[in-house]
Amino acid sequence: MKTLLHLTLLFCLFSTAQPPNNGFYLDAAESDYFKIPNSDYINDTAINNRTYETYFYVNDTSNRQMIFMEGNDKREIIAYIEGGYLIVGAHNTDDDYLPVWGGTFFRKAISSQTWYHVALVFDNAQVPVTDPISATDNTALKWYLNGVLQDEKSGFQIGGNGNHSELLIGYKNQKLWFPTCSSWSSSGLSEYCFQQTINEDGGGENYFDGYIWGFRVWNDVRTATEINYNKDNYIEMGTADLLAALDGDTVTYIDDNLEEQEVDNANPSVVREWEGNQSSDWSDPLNWKNSLVPDDAKQEGVFIKKSCTYYPEINITVVAGDLELENETSKINILSGGLLDLAYDVINDGSITVEDGGSIYIRESTPITGTGTFSVKRASPSYLQPDLYSIWSTPVAETDSQLNTIFLHDIKTYKYDSSQNPSAYVEVGSNETMEVGRGYFIKPQNVSGSLEMTFTGKLNNGNINEPVYFNSSEDNFNLIGNPYPSSISWLKLQKDNTSILDGTMYYWNHTQTAPNSASDYISFNQTGSNPPGSSGIIASGQGFFVGAKQNGTVKFKNNHKVFESNTQFYSIENNTQFINSNTSDQSIANNAAEGPNSGRSWIRLTGGDEFSSTLIGFLAGASDAYDSAYDGELVDEGPQLALYSLIDSGKYVIQGRSELVSGTGTTINLGFEVKTAGTYSISIDQEFIDSNFDIILDDLELDVQTDLRLTDYTFNMQGAAENNGRFVLHYSPKETLGLGEATISKKEIKVYFESDRLITILKTQNVPGYITVHDIKGNLKLSQYFEEKIITSNLYSGLYLVTYDFKNGQSLIKKVIKK
Repeated sequence: MKTLLHLTLLFCLFSTAQPPNNGFYLDAAESDYFKIPNSDYINDTAINNRTYETYFYVNDTSNRQMIFMEGNDKREIIAYIEGGYLIVGAHNTDDDYLPVWGGTFFRKAISSQTWYHVALVFDNAQVPVTDPISATDNTALKWYLNGVLQDEKSGFQIGGNGNHSELLIGYKNQKLWFPTCSSWSSSGLSEYCFQQTINEDGGGENYFDGYIWGFRVWNDVRTATEINYNKDNYIEMGTADLLAALDGDTVTYIDDNLEEQEVDNANPSVVREWEGNQSSDWSDPLNWKNSLVPDDAKQEGVFIKKSCTYYPEINITVVAGDLELENETSKINILSGGLLDLAYDVINDGSITVEDGGSIYIRESTPITGTGTFSVKRASPSYLQPDLYSIWSTPVAETDSQLNTIFLHDIKTYKYDSSQNPSAYVEVGSNETMEVGRGYFIKPQNVSGSLEMTFTGKLNNGNINEPVYFNSSEDNFNLIGNPYPSSISWLKLQKDNTSILDGTMYYWNHTQTAPNSASDYISFNQTGSNPPGSSGIIASGQGFFVGAKQNGTVKFKNNHKVFESNTQFYSIENNTQFINSNTSDQSIANNAAEGPNSGRSWIRLTGGDEFSSTLIGFLAGASDAYDSAYDGELVDEGPQLALYSLIDSGKYVIQGRSELVSGTGTTINLGFEVKTAGTYSISIDQEFIDSNFDIILDDLELDVQTDLRLTDYTFNMQGAAENNGRFVLHYSPKETLGLGEATISKKEIKVYFESDRLITILKTQNVPGYITVHDIKGNLKLSQYFEEKIITSNLYSGLYLVTYDFKNGQSLIKKVIKK
């Protein structure tokens, strides 16, 4: 059970492949390519343990187009497109060793205008010892498509005595050998051609036309798990065994001195010039030199000239490559709903303003240069009540983030200091600077309504590190925040930091009239959002809580940014229902086949004006035990009321379970807390459960079963209480357990304790297959195949709930007291 230390004042108390962005656009008409110079660690060395990998997207698959190549007519490693196929392979025909390796090549049919991830791996490729060699002498040459091993055949060391020419991305520069098999042999998930090649002359040809993202060379045998897990992640230089990596329009590589060097596109892209003669409309050709509007698809460079009559105001999505603002008179204004997507480098000697709800999305991790200014405006939620807070973070450098220069009203500010043990809220002064990557509780004093804050300074970009702390399983919460001027994805952030962070994030979203309601937090993980509302997209300026697994450092990266709306900001009066607002991140989290929320159900406890909900989701990847990625714990601040499900004795507001199986039911134990006497009801908030299953609430104290699809269940409480053994939720197959149509009744089962034995007497021919025993708090005490007499010497005196699971899918629960 997660507990944030109470502060009375504060609280008034997979697979389709897809990279994160389009990467670099290689325009065949402009002869774009990268040439990585000779290096002792890349091409001037023998290769026997090596991995080449990249995403690619080709506009047309007909003509030959090189994705990458390393070598010449003596030895080579290549990946290219031709005739509707992706072809990868290698050969060595020099006298480095005998016998000569005429080459192993693989191919597979692909589609144009589709993203693919390819990896070619040399796995302990040694000098051959057999002559002649065959395609199956070893499995040292492997290839993967979209993270899946396609085939593995003979591969041998390359470059024993000399260099094998520069590494190139995007074209062919000299003679190469290409496979010439009249028919290819089927093997694994693809086809292969062995020892049949032709040496083709030529150079300065076969330019690639399309996009490349995440090109990397590893001095290492990458495993299938590493390839598949990391193919969508930006891997920074400095990572062990990484020799070269493409980021935007820059390849960083390791030189002869083990130092990092950079090389850009050998033929710089076309730059379009803004003249601003007509209006502020980006799309109007009259505003551009020679009436040439930048082509979003080609990610062309943009130059904003000085002393224009009009400057761009962007209210649509605009994509550019390099961006340069000439001097202090040059401007860009990004309006609400507008998104400026910058693929490569940014030089700002003018001013760029991002209005509330706008977004500037900078892909490349290289620093932003120039002497100009950036302003990021964020409107607060509407402060309708006194003493209500929202959580903020800064998108600009710490030196530009002094609180009283951003929040121009009197404010009260707290940070949640998890470095203390126990963690504590600490009030900070208005002259303190905001730490980049940290979240802050901030409340304007004596004002109401929505307030606009402006962050002015150097935009944060690239890697951002923020420490987090683990004091105990009960004290591991940390308050962090989005450090960028664009939205980020929780699922991407958590995936990159899975050893440090639990799988659930928590927004502060004060929606209740009373203090400390459980629904004041919106929780999100791979199961979904509870209450419904979040898609896991975290807007610029937004702070949020996370649970740490250990002391460590959370690393924010550019590939956590997403091409999404930047308008949502959680806090007061802001819990509109967004359950159907599916986004790319929801698509990552949703695992069911029918609809974005299939297999999910939200159960709500209501009392007076307060409510609390819990999410139960049945989806692939989850299990019935605790899973960090799918189960989110209750934030227990002593709420007015709370509804949660139980895993053992743990309280969860999100519980992911294994998928429902036709004809087989499952049972969820529910718990609740209330602070006052009154009438309460349990109902279905929303549900997307297979209609072949009933959703039955069982009140074990009153022995009342309710079909929640037909009616809510109402009950009375005489005072404050916490109860973790009264309610059980059944997801039961209709054919075996609909209301009034159970094939077996409770009267047909008699159960009692006889000393340390649990005795069951059946008055039916149907015999249970399984039996489980929970104590009144919901703790599992026994689980085994059914026997009429079971030894229970480990059970103390008290009330127990005995569940019988029958082979027909029916489950029945009986109460029994052990004296």
